[in-house]
Amino acid sequence: MADGPGGDARRGAGNSVPVINRASAGYPADFTDLSYPSRVAEQYVGCPEVSDTGAFAVRVHGQSMTPKYREGDIVIFAPSLAARSGDDCFVHFGDGQTTFKRIFFETDGDGHALMIRLQPRNEKYRATFAKREQVSGLYRAIYRYQRLDED
Repeated sequence: MADGPGGDARRGAGNSVPVINRASAGYPADFTDLSYPSRVAEQYVGCPEVSDTGAFAVRVHGQSMTPKYREGDIVIFAPSLAARSGDDCFVHFGDGQTTFKRIFFETDGDGHALMIRLQPRNEKYRATFAKREQVSGLYRAIYRYQRLDED
């Protein structure tokens, strides 16, 4: 991970990905990208294999995506990749709220996606549903940075 000097915002170099905020692995929460211009943040993670110029990273906040994702993990998302049923996604709602969940497309008899099931990985949490038109963005998770010194 590369932090900006003194916490100042700086432009990432090479294939560094900006960490733009945190993702709620729980109930949807208001989200802000901290008003930085595109690709500018206070913190970056290096990921040489990411070629998506729109890629961004967030810190996981909450427990609904354990055991795969834990509080404080950094997850990188690729806006250029289409979200598929069963993918772990950063979900952006039209009202500005976001969440981090495994998604499943619930379809009608003709295969049209009507609802999206937002499925936590943690079995203690129940799935919720959103109408497709309520969701303004689905961004597929592609990498995870995790602390190794915690149980």
